[in-house]
Amino acid sequence: MANDDVAKAVNKHRDDALRRAPWISLLDRRDDGGYASPAEIVGEDMVYVSRIRRDATLAQGLSLWAVGDDVRLGAALNAARLAEAVLRG
Repeated sequence: MANDDVAKAVNKHRDDALRRAPWISLLDRRDDGGYASPAEIVGEDMVYVSRIRRDATLAQGLSLWAVGDDVRLGAALNAARLAEAVLRG
């Protein structure tokens, strides 16, 4: 399998894992406006995840943009839910 094919398979697996979480909305488009801003999601229970990239500083790392209404959900709960989704793979 070529490196591009491996990367596509890994990305699909990652995206599928995130989509299975009922409280995550995956918005990973590669254009302007392809992500949610904190002002846009006020009052919502969902966590919006976008701009997912490989983290070059860690062998198995990801960098991503995640926003949720912290007043509504709490920052610690958001982090725990994201970690669970990634670990479940």
